[in-house]
Amino acid sequence: MSRPSILAVALPLLLAVAPTTRAEEGPRDALLTLEGEAALRARLWERLLLVAVRPQAGSMEDPTLLAQRYGQAARVAREGRTEVLTAALVVADAAEVRLARTGQEGDVPARVAHADDATLLARLDCGAPCEAMPALQAAEPEAWGIGRLVFFLVPAIAGQPVLAHTASLGRAGEPFEAMITVAGTLTPGTVLFDPVGHVVAIAVRTSPVRTDRTLAAVMTLPGPEPSQEGDEAAATPGSRAAIPPGPASPAAPSTLPAPVREDVGPAVHRPAPGGHP
Repeated sequence: MSRPSILAVALPLLLAVAPTTRAEEGPRDALLTLEGEAALRARLWERLLLVAVRPQAGSMEDPTLLAQRYGQAARVAREGRTEVLTAALVVADAAEVRLARTGQEGDVPARVAHADDATLLARLDCGAPCEAMPALQAAEPEAWGIGRLVFFLVPAIAGQPVLAHTASLGRAGEPFEAMITVAGTLTPGTVLFDPVGHVVAIAVRTSPVRTDRTLAAVMTLPGPEPSQEGDEAAATPGSRAAIPPGPASPAAPSTLPAPVREDVGPAVHRPAPGGHP
């Protein structure tokens, strides 16, 4: 298979199961008109990247018979740096990784520069070609709040992608603090966008709780939560919470002595009625 044909092979295999999300489940500002949807689809299609991976062959496997893996990637500008990101599952155990821009012929070799265990994202590097690829801005944390619509491209037909959407179900919780849960089953590496075209998250794996949910690593996390009243008191000079704690007190005995009653005199022995003294 010639390398320029990667797109022709990858597009039919990158189908994602798009859940049916009612419009009223998302915020009103997330809905697009037909014209806005067409403009967003065209804009994202020019900037989306496709990843083709040839996996490493086992000791008893023929490398020429192994099926290639395909996924999506995006060059994202966030936190003062620009990186090409995809799901770590897409490039796991890769013998060769190649990147291609949608809508263009040819591809370039790439390498896995880093795979993050916390986010399950992989950072790819291809040198100068990667620097020339268009970058997408990372979306703000408000873009993945509960009920917010997120959009993704399904490259069903070469040159004619489908713009689908799903809904964010909020943060995934421990041990996936850097991820959100989205409705539906998405292919790892699927890039999720807000209505403006900023990258919200990248799908990384199926939810371990429900198979009809997907975990996606967000591009930006919210800052520290506002200080509570107790935290503000701790930062106030002279307050009780600002005083450093003293040495730990000794452990209390496991058995406490019975309380002493001072209002009762000495015990007096009284013989039982009809008994001996």
